[in-house]
Amino acid sequence: MLDGKLLFQAAGEVDLPVFAGLAKAGMAAYFTVHHMEWKPELFVEGFRTTENYKILLKENTVGVLRIAQEEDHIFVFDLHVEPGFRNRGVGSAALAFIREIAEQRKKASIRMCAFRTNPAIDLYLRSGFKIVTQDECLVKLRHEVSDAS
Repeated sequence: MLDGKLLFQAAGEVDLPVFAGLAKAGMAAYFTVHHMEWKPELFVEGFRTTENYKILLKENTVGVLRIAQEEDHIFVFDLHVEPGFRNRGVGSAALAFIREIAEQRKKASIRMCAFRTNPAIDLYLRSGFKIVTQDECLVKLRHEVSDAS
């Protein structure tokens, strides 16, 4: 587990290099397998249209989170954790943070996509997400938020 409490801090343009670096590193293997190309300009464009949070432990960024509020749900665009902090509760804490946001905003669900071979899918399923659809590349997941109205 972690030595200290995680903090979710709103991120701005100055944090873009950290977000892009973690996202690119986290998805590199999947992009290679699926013959996809990282397009930094698309990431920058997306960053500017999402709510962005640094996941901090003792003032150090150990992960990043990008979400968007849709009409009836929260969509998770990115959740990336530094390799040395995986399997230590950071992802679970991030999912709890997202659920809290969804409940506060009265959203019916949380949705996300993940590469089919991403081991984090096990965490998502343990956390109450259900697989909605999947193909040879991606899995679409949804978690119903019971307090939405």
